[in-house]
This record gives sequence, structure tokens and C-alpha cells, in this order.
Amino acid sequence: MNIKTALIADSTTTQWLQTEIKAIGSTESIRLECLFSSVQVNEALIANHVRCAISFTEPHSPEWLEERYTETRGHINALYQRTILGKCFRFSNNMIYRMVATLAEFGPIYRGLQEVVLDSHAMAAASRINFDLIPLRDIDAYAAHPAWIDSLSQSAGFIMNANEASNPETECFVNHAWDSLQLYEELKREELYESFIQMRKDESKMWKGDLYMVRDDKLVVAIEGIKVSTAID
Repeated sequence: MNIKTALIADSTTTQWLQTEIKAIGSTESIRLECLFSSVQVNEALIANHVRCAISFTEPHSPEWLEERYTETRGHINALYQRTILGKCFRFSNNMIYRMVATLAEFGPIYRGLQEVVLDSHAMAAASRINFDLIPLRDIDAYAAHPAWIDSLSQSAGFIMNANEASNPETECFVNHAWDSLQLYEELKREELYESFIQMRKDESKMWKGDLYMVRDDKLVVAIEGIKVSTAID
């Protein structure tokens, strides 16, 4: 997924959200290329917002899933241990969204982070995600509600905007894209999930990280190649 232009509602005019889907391949191997745009009533283009691709592929091997789970659980436990030494800091749900309120306003349905443990030196965070915090009525309409996906990926932006070296007066980091999103089981409101992500600069000097989310002894979600930048071009 790649975000080109933010979708901002304009109360002075009528906007339609248009989705174009192109199927490429055969029934054995198909790829869907999607373009989300806003258009006027006469279908004149206002802006292209997001491009993404949906691929139907073979799942990862059990060995790969177990390895990612073990690494993720180890990283999460290590960050919580570092809070005891005062090298990491824990933020509650209210603290998380108050800290970034000057940069972005998160409505009630987008506040699924129960807590974040932040290591500013390593640019890493462990998070607990609780979908039961989100007041939704239309959950059954989705395999994975968009507000849930948004919440579990928010820790990447929190690292960039809340670390000790950040300066919200001069810069604001936003999620720009990701390389892949994979779900390995159904997400459930009543479950408590945990995640880990570490942000690093890539060759283009954009900040990038892989987020893995676990529940009990399983890897549940992998969002690889989350890209965070100071602006959306």
C-alpha cells in the first residue's frame, strides 16, 4: 500500500470515494491492483489517494511463523524489563493520544492502543492493542475492521513523534505506506494483542520498520515495511 494524498472531507462540496480494481493473472494466481480516489459528482477526478495490491499466495511455513513469534515475544519481554531499569517508558491509552493530540486528532474508534512501552534510544516500541476500547457497531461487516488495522499500526508513528529526540514544533511524522500486510488468524474484539516494531532509516533515508503482533503463543499479524515520513508527497 502506498499513500499518495490524504483524503480530507470538504464540507463545501460533494465528494465521492471511487475504487478501481484491476484483476491480473489467472484463477490459480491472481493479483488485484486497487486505486482509491475522490471524484466530483460528474466523475471529474479530485485526487488519487492510495494504491495497493492484494495477492493470493501460499502462507508462510510453520517454521517461519514460529521463528517470528519467538523473536517478537523476546523483543516485547526485553522492553518491559528495560522499564524496570528506567531505560524505557510506559504510556497508557490516555497518555498516548494526549501526547500526539497537537499533531493529529484520533477519533474514538481509532484509539485501540492500550499501552506503549517506548525505547527512544533503539527507536523501538512494544504495544498492547485492545480492540474492546473501540466503540464499533459494524464489526461483522469486515473480516478485519479498518479501525483495528489503523490502531495496530499506530506504534510506528508514535515512535517517531514521541521519542526523546523528536520536535513536534518543527516536524510531524505520518504513516506513508507498507510493503505487505498479512493476517494469520481472525482478529477478535475480546482478545488482548501485543506487538513489537523497531524503526530504522533505509537507503532513501525514510524511516521503515516491520511490525509483528502476537497473541498467547501465536503470531497473528505481520505488517512488513511500514514507512513513516515527515510528509505525504
